[in-house]
Amino acid sequence: CLASVVREQLSVKPQVRLLDVACGGGEYDALVLAQFPPGQIEAELRDYKPENLEAAKANAARHGLTGVVFRQADAFDPANYTEKWDVIVVSGLWEIISDDRLVRSGLRMAVSCLDAGGALVFTVQPHHPQLELIARTLTSNTGQPWVMRLRSLELFREWLAQEQMREISHRMEENGIFGVVAAVRSTAAGAAPPPVG
Repeated sequence: CLASVVREQLSVKPQVRLLDVACGGGEYDALVLAQFPPGQIEAELRDYKPENLEAAKANAARHGLTGVVFRQADAFDPANYTEKWDVIVVSGLWEIISDDRLVRSGLRMAVSCLDAGGALVFTVQPHHPQLELIARTLTSNTGQPWVMRLRSLELFREWLAQEQMREISHRMEENGIFGVVAAVRSTAAGAAPPPVG
């Protein structure tokens, strides 16, 4: 999905700026970036954990990638949303956040940084058969019980529409637990998004 989105962006511009707001080990970023010639993608991978950034750097090096920027940053801090990007990736983050308003705010900030026609690629988890087991046995990134928040595709579609974003694709794995959604910004670059309600 991400590679297809990048190719679509490159079909209308010579270079694409890509931001992953919470890359973790960055495995999927490295796999995608390695598919394109050097210089076509200006990529910045962020995470709030230094150890995740070190893993992302190692993955990038393993794939022979150079020129990728790595930065420690909080994905929910408005100060980290000041530049314009062609593609923004949010993978495996919103599912572990229980507060809808925080996720809604994160989506809104990401959209505000997309150039006109820019794409947001994010993961969803509308279903999971073992939520209670996970909450009782695992801890989240905060050290608290890992209570995952299920959100339907319909809810995200509603939020995307409120931000003048148009869904262009979604793919679910065979069990319907995890999926990837891609949406394109349809408003003019720089237009202020509506307030979070």
